[in-house]
Amino acid sequence: MNQRGIWQLILMAQEGDRQAVDALFFMSFRPAYLVLQAIVPDRDAALQILSEGYVHIFRSLEDLEQESSFTSALNGFNIARAAELYPDRRIVFGEDYATKFSSFSAQDCRICDFDTLRSLDLSACADEILAVFEALPPEQKVSAYLFYYASCLPEEIADVLSADEKSVCGALAQMRKTALPQIGTVLQKEKAFRCIGAESAVPWALRNTAAYVPDKDALDAFYQDILQKLVDNNVLDTTLSVSEPIDEPIEMEIKDIKPPKDFTLLHKIFSVKTLLILLFILLAAGIAIGVHRLQEYKSKVFGWETSNRTTIRLTTTSLPSEYYIYSTEYTMPTETETTTEKASETQTEAVATTERPTESTTANPYADFAYSENGGSITITGYSGSKTSVEVPKSIHGKPVTTIGENAFFNTGITSIKLPSSLRTIGKNAFHSCVGLTAITIPNGVTLIDNAAFRGCSNLKNITLADTLQKIGNQAFYQCTSLSGIHFGDKLTYIGDWAFAYCTSLPNVAIVGSVNHVGSNVFYECKSLTACTFESSSKVTALGEAMFFDCISLKTFSFPSGVKVVPANCFTGCRSLSSVAMHANMTSIGANAFADCISLSAVKLSAKLLHLEKGAFSGCTTLKEIEIPSGALDIGDNAFSGCSNLQKAVIPASVTSIGSKAFAGCDDLVITCPANSAAEKYAIANQIEIYGRSSETTYKDDSSKL
Repeated sequence: MNQRGIWQLILMAQEGDRQAVDALFFMSFRPAYLVLQAIVPDRDAALQILSEGYVHIFRSLEDLEQESSFTSALNGFNIARAAELYPDRRIVFGEDYATKFSSFSAQDCRICDFDTLRSLDLSACADEILAVFEALPPEQKVSAYLFYYASCLPEEIADVLSADEKSVCGALAQMRKTALPQIGTVLQKEKAFRCIGAESAVPWALRNTAAYVPDKDALDAFYQDILQKLVDNNVLDTTLSVSEPIDEPIEMEIKDIKPPKDFTLLHKIFSVKTLLILLFILLAAGIAIGVHRLQEYKSKVFGWETSNRTTIRLTTTSLPSEYYIYSTEYTMPTETETTTEKASETQTEAVATTERPTESTTANPYADFAYSENGGSITITGYSGSKTSVEVPKSIHGKPVTTIGENAFFNTGITSIKLPSSLRTIGKNAFHSCVGLTAITIPNGVTLIDNAAFRGCSNLKNITLADTLQKIGNQAFYQCTSLSGIHFGDKLTYIGDWAFAYCTSLPNVAIVGSVNHVGSNVFYECKSLTACTFESSSKVTALGEAMFFDCISLKTFSFPSGVKVVPANCFTGCRSLSSVAMHANMTSIGANAFADCISLSAVKLSAKLLHLEKGAFSGCTTLKEIEIPSGALDIGDNAFSGCSNLQKAVIPASVTSIGSKAFAGCDDLVITCPANSAAEKYAIANQIEIYGRSSETTYKDDSSKL
């Protein structure tokens, strides 16, 4: 998994998303456990420290920055904690390691993908490879685990181990020299590995050994204990998630290889082709048996229908459905049957036929729905029917259906659904992953669409929202990639985090004036979004972070009058954004707010602007000039770095702080500033031309000195 994917999981986990928490845990457990196993005395000690580490890192997710690695941060805490508890096992790099660093280069590693070998029973080989590491010193062993399995670069390993980068490179170089030849010898014993380099076998062995990992039941119990601690510490709302966590392997920069051929007799016998033939034979036999049984049943039914009915017994029951059940007894006629008896039977049958309810009332119309009663209303809690076109009843037993409950239609095969006018709430995950659903109308009366209600409905193209709708929960329409339009009613007040993230077909959105809360990442990577407008009467006072992250089609934007801050990453990667309207009361532009907006050629900053945070306009390659308003206080690190066409910057005397590399890469820049100001000192220190100086004192940018 690349760093961007990890960062996205971190952002989702910060919002309490259980699936993201699951993914982060199962992604990081094995490398973290391996590292601790190399330091502490036994398995229980490793798990105890690891448990503390997970609780610590999930409680402090807000402190992780975008360039941070979850695994590196976790390992850093674990190693520091292990050093406190077991000081005699503290990892120390000797002075001689630093002299060997030049023989190690991470760029020289050629690591191949070994997922193709997972089907082979080679766990013994993996354990034998890891046995080589057991003889290594802890510093070499831990460095190798972090480098090969956690994909950490030497500088990251140095941060985790609080060591010098040269020493880490030296330890890795020594590990290569000592361990790789022994691993090569192990590989020669296995035919499947004879063409594989020892360097490539290390991450494969780390992934496929069972020697250093608890069994599944123990791991599940360990994770449940961690989740309970997170709930107890108010980090998560619940220990339950929507679906099972995915144990994804850590991805590395790899070169694919062809799967090795296997010529063993066992694999020939149980080849894919053989298994498919066996499956076809079993299927054909099953169909033949089913047809035979069906013919027998039809024959019996025909016999019943042609026999004379002699008695009809009506039985009523007190089942919850409150419907009648009829049982009929059939007997063959006797030769002594009289005309009177036939007449009596005919009369009885006629009466029974007259009094019998119609067929529509003999079946339970609610049988496909699971539901619960709360006071005087009904909540639909599940659907087990085979129909793909579904109509939810307006009432059950005379009580109105007011709620579609949590997970009610989760991952069902429905293609269309009609909701009743009595409905008031659509619960969490109610239609999560209903990929066959293409259109839906939310009836008037509904006030809440809860968290992830339509998440993953990838074919949902058309949706009509109720005019009465007041709240759209977190991730409500997350990854509805076919959604082609959305219209909000004037009662809407709340749009949750990630509500329309990855709605890649959504062309434009108008936020009504009644909305007073817009969460973070609301339109994250909505790549077709060209415009998002707010009514002049908008009550919004703050936009969420990364609200339009990577909306590559967004062209213009005007801030609501109540918004005073451009949040961090708000327009990062909006490559088509050409103009932004900032009103006079805006005071701050957050970190990376307009980073990589390559079409932004001009921007007028608010007269009351105080702070330009780090990377605010970095990578805006079309931006030609910028005027910092009088009264502004600081310009953050890399604020305009990479603005290669920036030619003019006006910086007032009120700016007292300009961060590192604020104008790096602005080769044609001329700064206009007062004498003896912070801007003048910055320009002189970084050899940037100052407007009004003579040619003898004209300076050009030199990024190496920033």
